[in-house]
Amino acid sequence: MLNRCLTPFLSLILLAALSVNADEAGESAPPQEVQDLRYGVILYHYFQQQYFEALTETLVGEARADMPYHQASAKLLRGGMSLSYGMGRQSEAVFTQLLTTLDDSQTRNRAWFYLGKLYDQQGNIAEAKKVLANISANDLPTNLLEEYQFLRAKLLLNDGNVAAAKAAIAPLSANSPWRAYFYFNHGSRQTLAGQWRQGAATFKKIANLELESEEGYLLKDRAYTASGYAALGGSDFESAINDFLKVRLDSPQVERAMLGYGWAAAQQQNYQRALSPWQALSQRSLMDPSVQESLLAIPYLYEKLDAKASALSEYQKAISIFEQELNNLATAVDSFKQLPLLQLVAEDEGLGDDWIMGKDYLPINNQTPYLSHLIAQDHFQSAVKDLSDLIKMQEYLQQAETRLSGMETVLATQQRIWQDNLSQSQREAYRERYQQLLLLQQTLQQQQTLADGEKASGRRFISQQELELWTIASHAEQLIQQLKDAGYDINEEQQQLRLYQGLLYWQASESDSERRWQYKKQLVEVDALLEQTAQRLQRIESLEATRYNDAFAKDVLALQTRLSARSRDVTKAITQAEQDIRQLSINELEKQQQRLSYYLGQAKLAVARLYDAGSAESIP
Repeated sequence: MLNRCLTPFLSLILLAALSVNADEAGESAPPQEVQDLRYGVILYHYFQQQYFEALTETLVGEARADMPYHQASAKLLRGGMSLSYGMGRQSEAVFTQLLTTLDDSQTRNRAWFYLGKLYDQQGNIAEAKKVLANISANDLPTNLLEEYQFLRAKLLLNDGNVAAAKAAIAPLSANSPWRAYFYFNHGSRQTLAGQWRQGAATFKKIANLELESEEGYLLKDRAYTASGYAALGGSDFESAINDFLKVRLDSPQVERAMLGYGWAAAQQQNYQRALSPWQALSQRSLMDPSVQESLLAIPYLYEKLDAKASALSEYQKAISIFEQELNNLATAVDSFKQLPLLQLVAEDEGLGDDWIMGKDYLPINNQTPYLSHLIAQDHFQSAVKDLSDLIKMQEYLQQAETRLSGMETVLATQQRIWQDNLSQSQREAYRERYQQLLLLQQTLQQQQTLADGEKASGRRFISQQELELWTIASHAEQLIQQLKDAGYDINEEQQQLRLYQGLLYWQASESDSERRWQYKKQLVEVDALLEQTAQRLQRIESLEATRYNDAFAKDVLALQTRLSARSRDVTKAITQAEQDIRQLSINELEKQQQRLSYYLGQAKLAVARLYDAGSAESIP
């Protein structure tokens, strides 16, 4: 599958990211020191197979620019993980931006190779050609060089340039498995063009390769089956039988080979020889189209052997089986239309974070046998993996919402504590000080107003000591007046008092201007203190009222908005993915219904024909 083939790619990217080049060094390189903390976290998650966390940390690190020593290495990892996640455009953007600036040509060419391979598997031939054109074959290791040559030959074959394709595949080793894939592609194109003998000969080239692995055995089984049908199409029936006989009995191709064997023998009019493989085939799983066809082929042979009663019996048996299977298929279709998808596509281990390693998804339910052909196809596996990734993404978003809710709780608690602290300490202190200054300001303003309305006698701003002297002078004046009223001679005392009062007036008058200036200065200072205190009190009240509007609270609010939007997007994508998988499954079941309906119709027509024609045998 797609992700499985990309497993070595991530190993390559990680190797490049850690600056290890064992191909050139010829020995293990020493461990590389991680100089950025975040890059160490990325590697930790990566080796724990927590790829989503690794990818997230990489994106955060790039956004915060906190990986000055490992920025390029982190980008390489991000490109690799994005590619394995199926995000080809993003990975291409990363590689285009980064790899063209790398000095390591081998790493750059490997990255382009796997990107081209991905495009080829996605059917994006134009992009695959463009990407593979960036590769210098001399900088690819041997194991990748052969696959690169196969990809080039395959693309040339798709263009119809057979000679160039053969030239591209020529440097491959004699027993390279990539030769087998090329021969199979070439043979398939030849048979599609009606070149039966040439196609069969091309398929048989695979049999001559020394492929001693399970993959090799499967390739040979497919090649023998394909060459058998090509020979059958070219009327070389004995060669077809010989090819079909070479397919292993435990091979996934054995049903098609058994069916082809029977038809080749039937074309030779050797009906007894054809009957044996078809009877054996009819005992296998009815889900296989070859088995379904054998149920009609057997009575056909009986008719050819002039065993009308046996033919009629087999046709009736086939009708019963087809009707039962059509009922089962109808039930399956209803199930896929009505039941939740995850009840139909169940998984024994749940949806894990193992998309890089590429485990196939195997639906487990009563409808599974009817989808065996569909399940084995890449596009169905890709659709189910996409759904798995989306559900995993939904789980991550739900976890993020939980963490965000915790942040909001912390902010609310912090706000409450802040309000309590302000109300019990600073706020009351500033309010009391403000009231005191306000009272002092009013007193000073009143004194200033009175002073401005008086003549400049100097007595408005006298000091406390001077005030006491004026009090003494005033008391002396009262005593002198009393003595005068009593008839005493007080002329000398009055002169002395006037002299004393004159001195006091002179002293106050001399200091009046400076004292008035000092008084105004004091009033200005009180005004300034009062304004400053008012501003601080207003700031405290503003902080209390707008505590949630600080930078962190705004970030939390923005994150909540983004998270809600992403959650809606993922939910919508999950719904669409479920509909796509459901429709794929229903389409497959309906194809089977159409095929079985056709077989059922053929069987009923055969029964009617046999009844109409009569039979020399006893027909019940």
